[in-house]
Amino acid sequence: MFSRFIKFTKKQHQSKGHMKKYFDYASQTPTDSRVLKVVQNASSKLFYNPGALYSNGVISSKILKDSRNKIASVLSDKSLNSVHPNEIIFTSGGTESNNIAIQGVVDKWYENKNYEYSEKPHIIISEIEHPAIYNVVESLKKQNKITFSKIKINNDGLIDLQNLKDQLLENKNTILVSIILVNNEIGSIQPIRDIASIVRKARGSGLYPLLQSDACQAVNYLAMPFDRMGVDLVSYDASKFYGPKAIGFLYIKRNTPINPVYFGGDQEYGMRPGTENLPAIVGMVKALEIIFQEKEKEIKRLYKLQQYIFSKIEKMKNVTINGSTLQEKRIVNNINICFPGNDSEFLLFKMDKLGYEVSTGTTCQNKKEDSRSISVQALGGDCAGSSLRISFGRFTTMGQVRGLVSAISKI
Repeated sequence: MFSRFIKFTKKQHQSKGHMKKYFDYASQTPTDSRVLKVVQNASSKLFYNPGALYSNGVISSKILKDSRNKIASVLSDKSLNSVHPNEIIFTSGGTESNNIAIQGVVDKWYENKNYEYSEKPHIIISEIEHPAIYNVVESLKKQNKITFSKIKINNDGLIDLQNLKDQLLENKNTILVSIILVNNEIGSIQPIRDIASIVRKARGSGLYPLLQSDACQAVNYLAMPFDRMGVDLVSYDASKFYGPKAIGFLYIKRNTPINPVYFGGDQEYGMRPGTENLPAIVGMVKALEIIFQEKEKEIKRLYKLQQYIFSKIEKMKNVTINGSTLQEKRIVNNINICFPGNDSEFLLFKMDKLGYEVSTGTTCQNKKEDSRSISVQALGGDCAGSSLRISFGRFTTMGQVRGLVSAISKI
């Protein structure tokens, strides 16, 4: 049955004249063929446990170490050694990385404080955080471990920096500020350096507050100089940058007060127990290296596609653009449009019937009864349940984009 499904799906996507056009890169990116070759080769030759003491286990351990070194080198970029190998923790992806970061910081705070401490720690997030952040914070609040507040955003989807300053002054017990670097629904790029400056000033000579960022959507299209970003914890997901699925990593700056939240082994410096998925890790390294080699050229190419779509949509009646159209405020592969008075899911199904795969917003929310866009709702207006997210990438062509615009005009 499964093989029949694979054949049907392949035929559905590839048959001439009936090819599905994929415009949901923000949800998952196709795994690059160059990455697949690395993963397949590693799967057949690197199946050994890196913790084993015999020779092949030692070789696997060296490759694991080399992979960590390469990621640190890629992230350091021109600022040599600004990221250290022991600051890279391999995880199953962005959601797990966010969980480890937030829960680990809270747990460490309680370890250092008396449990009877009168004032619970406070966390500040934006009002457009991914569920992988918001749901973790909400769960900690229900467990009576923290309080939290949200920062407002403006019409471009950017946080109000003055509101952040005010909240830090109001909540002296803030231990963590968590801001998504690039929003997964409307593509807004947060001013992370300005945010870091505000957080550092509030921290003074103490340990808190820390700054954590979900950067899963940012890797492909933003320069990320760690020595100037000023972050303490950053989450990554390989499935967002053409790597293998179910693999990612968490950057934890040296001396960050954090505890492990899983137990069972001493892998990943004790932060994430369990035998490392070496084939997926080397595949992720390859994907990351390709991204940084091709980033500049790809940004220019996708910017042209994005601006073409914007120019066509702006001429359409009864269709509006959610968020900014400026490159410095929005990631180049994201477009979010509103069809006032229409239902998002109905529009999605109509687009799918026309051969175009788009999204209504955060894919993690799609199976809930109310799949309204969290970020579009925060922008104000009545577009939260009437919008579509269009995201494209490495394998998107101008021909596909022209077809997409035609399909949008039809619905």
